[in-house]
Amino acid sequence: MSREFEHLDGLSVEQRADIDRQVREFEDAWAGREGHNRPPLIDGYLPDEGPTRWPLLVELVHVDLQSRFESGPSVLLETYLERYPELQFDRSTMLELIVAEFALRCRDANTASVDEYQVRFPAFRHELSVELLRLMDQQRGASIRLSCVHCQAAVELTEVECPDSEGLTCPSCGGPFSLGNDEKRLVLPERLHLNVQNE
Repeated sequence: MSREFEHLDGLSVEQRADIDRQVREFEDAWAGREGHNRPPLIDGYLPDEGPTRWPLLVELVHVDLQSRFESGPSVLLETYLERYPELQFDRSTMLELIVAEFALRCRDANTASVDEYQVRFPAFRHELSVELLRLMDQQRGASIRLSCVHCQAAVELTEVECPDSEGLTCPSCGGPFSLGNDEKRLVLPERLHLNVQNE
């Protein structure tokens, strides 16, 4: 799902420029963070009130979510909902954030599933069944990083090689696996996990 940016509607050019500046400063703080430093805090860039608070919050949460998945420590969306409960009251924003988290987990070859997200966010059950499957369809054709169940080494497959391939071999340890074999199945991104389960 593409982002709609509805939260920016009605803002002046100056307000949008201020939001853009704050977001860039937040991104720079993440980029300049060394491994031993604590992540930058959203609250340090967020005004207590005013017309830019809501749209800036949405942008900062997107940046923070992605940065944490890329650099650690990662957190789930519920962490933001506890700290900023107002996020729950805008359906389009919530759906964008849910899909964003799902996409990040799939990209890192996590075992995220549509079922898990429907349980975590039951109010979005129908939308998630559509949006998450659409997201997985958009990812088809890309190479996918998996983890070998034998040695945990990274294994990269392309859409051509899966999910129907049999007799695949880990290039690191030589261990065999089959994507259709539950005993030897790799940790898959959700789109492949669903394909295997639906066979």
